[in-house]
Amino acid sequence: MSNAAMIRYDEIPYQDYVFPFTHPARMGVVASLHGMRLADPARCRVLELGCCGGANLIPMADGLPGSEFVGIDISSDRIEDGRRTIAAIGLTNIDLRAGSLLDIDAGLGKFDYIIAHGVYSWVPSEVREKTLDICKANLADDGVAYVSYNTYPGWQQRLVIRDMMLYHVGQIADPRERIGQARALLKFLVESVDPRDTVYASLLRRENELLNEYTDAYFYHDHLEEVNEPVYFHQFAARATARGLQYLGEVESNPMVQTLSAEARATLDRLAGTIIEAEQYLDFVRNRPFRRTLLCHDHIRLRRPMAAAALTALYLSSLARPTLERTEAVAAESEEFRGGDGGVMQTNQPPLRAALHCLFEAWPAALTFEALWEQVRARLPSLVNDDGRLELADALLQCYLARMVNLHLRPPTLAAEPGERPRASALARFQAAANLPVCNLYHRAVTLNPFDQMVLQQLDGTRGRPAVVEAMAALVASGVLKVHKDGAAVHDHALLQNALEQSLAASLDRIAQNALLEASDGP
Repeated sequence: MSNAAMIRYDEIPYQDYVFPFTHPARMGVVASLHGMRLADPARCRVLELGCCGGANLIPMADGLPGSEFVGIDISSDRIEDGRRTIAAIGLTNIDLRAGSLLDIDAGLGKFDYIIAHGVYSWVPSEVREKTLDICKANLADDGVAYVSYNTYPGWQQRLVIRDMMLYHVGQIADPRERIGQARALLKFLVESVDPRDTVYASLLRRENELLNEYTDAYFYHDHLEEVNEPVYFHQFAARATARGLQYLGEVESNPMVQTLSAEARATLDRLAGTIIEAEQYLDFVRNRPFRRTLLCHDHIRLRRPMAAAALTALYLSSLARPTLERTEAVAAESEEFRGGDGGVMQTNQPPLRAALHCLFEAWPAALTFEALWEQVRARLPSLVNDDGRLELADALLQCYLARMVNLHLRPPTLAAEPGERPRASALARFQAAANLPVCNLYHRAVTLNPFDQMVLQQLDGTRGRPAVVEAMAALVASGVLKVHKDGAAVHDHALLQNALEQSLAASLDRIAQNALLEASDGP
């Protein structure tokens, strides 16, 4: 990274996010489905390259106290931000270091999981090559490495727009002015292009809508940085192969694969002789712009395709919401389920429908496959134990690939109900106090309303509900919190107490549903 780029990186720091798909347990699911024997996420070593301020790595360290975490980033400012958070919540199993990836060598040791999110396509060629070198040299024998990168053909059209924006801001030094001018240019093009040129007009409009959803920091570092080098998937795979690494899979499936017609699948099978060719042709079909690829050492024998039987050793949780109530579903011939990302799935299979209802009702808890199977059998007593069991496993594997079900090697130990002395993690309480997105126990960022944020800060596991109500009443007395009824502020003690008790009960339920409460060890 050049000095100028480093200055811009500190001036407009890359925003720190939680990336659920980078969690060791999430990577471990894909590895397990492909037959790998890997380190238990609860007792492993994890390295993150380009860790920013540790927003992704710190929650992992907080949730996996028996594991060791190392993060490296070029920005000393962001590293110091992360270290302050680590000190505030008292973590001892994580080390954030400021430095260049080029300086990493064998002395850093071996890691069971290596994460490189948002690095590969956005760094100079020597750092790009070093990233893969690290994935080889510092990866444990049975380890898994994660690398994300921009891909063709999806980024081909975006590069044209990027080039136009870079041309327009070429003489502008100030990063924030560059952002404003680049956005203004794209808006001007959308408004000025001949609408009869439907292909070009549609491209500009679609890209403008997409970029308007991005924060300035993301927009700047993804589209206006001096380096952004997409690759075709087969090129990335060849570079990994040259280092003794092999393609394991994608940490996040693309539901579009499930919607391909039987004819399209048959044609792809004829065209592709290897998994690399199959994935490349799928990118051509999907116009894929981005990948989250998992790699492992080439001496490992992988199981392809994934076997549904492997799913029976995992835990499952719901991503799908039924559109019918349970009583309505009994009379319906088929049923629709909606995923968290807007996907829709229709099924007329009674065992699968029952399983999805069971998982939805169990949320936020995850169920073992065997526990889920027993619940399904209780609802459908006519099921045959052997045949029906494997058929359900196969159907749930397809749901996982369609992002309707999550799989877990080891789910978090959480409380599905608030209990008498609710407890949130020290990290979640710290984030709520700092008005930051809160990371839940499934390593996902959740946004809370202001009242829930205040409640969450009180949940250290030592307070019963009356004590939490008392703490909230103190916030009212200090003017930090205001309670209204029928549009007017509540001051009467009895009315205030009643309003806070009711609001607290609803708040605790929301907090529990957001998977933010740890299981209590005490009474």
